[in-house]
Amino acid sequence: MNIKLGTDIWMICFSGQLCMHFAHLGRKLASYNPSRQNHYEDCEFLVRLIRDHEQLLSLYKELNKIFGLMLAYNVFSTATILCCVAYYTILQGVTREGFGFLLYFFSDSVNFYMVCYYGQRLIDLSENIALAAYIHNWYNGSPTYQKYVLMIIQRAQRPAELSAKGVIIISRDSFKNMMSITYRFLAVVRRLLGK
Repeated sequence: MNIKLGTDIWMICFSGQLCMHFAHLGRKLASYNPSRQNHYEDCEFLVRLIRDHEQLLSLYKELNKIFGLMLAYNVFSTATILCCVAYYTILQGVTREGFGFLLYFFSDSVNFYMVCYYGQRLIDLSENIALAAYIHNWYNGSPTYQKYVLMIIQRAQRPAELSAKGVIIISRDSFKNMMSITYRFLAVVRRLLGK
């Protein structure tokens, strides 16, 4: 648990940093006002923004390379731990050990939720770049500027996603699915044990 928690905290810190940078790029683009008279400055602004966006996309890929295997371990171990702890909690009943298992179940669930929360934020904020490009006054810019805006929108269509080695995308849906699997396992065990 300590190793898993430690690596999750590092991964959350790094993905939080990426989220802040994606949010900053989105705000910067949404508040920019191009004009046909400032063609060169506008295009230079977009070129810098595209470079920053590309660098953020390469950093999230590095984050996946570094933490992908650990995220895969986290997903599968959390599923196993939650099912086993739920089973032991049913077997122990309302005792001191059962209460300890219940606390462990809660802490492991919260840990996995935090990982999934930051995975979802990374997806949302990286997709917001396309929204920011669409809502700002791009139509006031030159035709070249408008083509660059299309490039940004096209690149932002593929969100930055944390994945467990390409097996599972880490998001709120993966947390919901994990809890659903645990509940189904718990229901089957309770039916088998007759409790």
